[in-house]
Amino acid sequence: ITDEMGAHMMGIELIGKPVKAQFEEIFMRFWTLFEKRPEILVSKSQFDHLPPEVLQGHYQAARKKILPIIEFFEASVAANEIIDLPENILFSLAFAPLIEVARLKLIGIQSNVSDEQLSKIRDACWASLRSDAVSDTNS
Repeated sequence: ITDEMGAHMMGIELIGKPVKAQFEEIFMRFWTLFEKRPEILVSKSQFDHLPPEVLQGHYQAARKKILPIIEFFEASVAANEIIDLPENILFSLAFAPLIEVARLKLIGIQSNVSDEQLSKIRDACWASLRSDAVSDTNS
């Protein structure tokens, strides 16, 4: 799974694009992967039930495979474009809703996802990452 996700993300050209455009590209790459290979979503839930010590090793291996996404998070945090949180939390904020919608589509609960709905999901995920969307608790 991680090899295929990594291969799908390689070749993604993010350099020189605004941060939001980079996010949109990554988001849509995930969506097209789930559309082409929905069985990945089934494998993910099986993967999540492995013992913690096995998951930790897989997590580190997977992290290397999705390096463009990790680099996107690191650069975006450094530029103060997205909130400063650990990458695993950023990943969840950015992509967990998309993964859930794709999973629901796979099992037949969500019959179709229109372009308009997908745009709204993408925009909501982006809004959850924005550094300016987080209120300053020191004010």
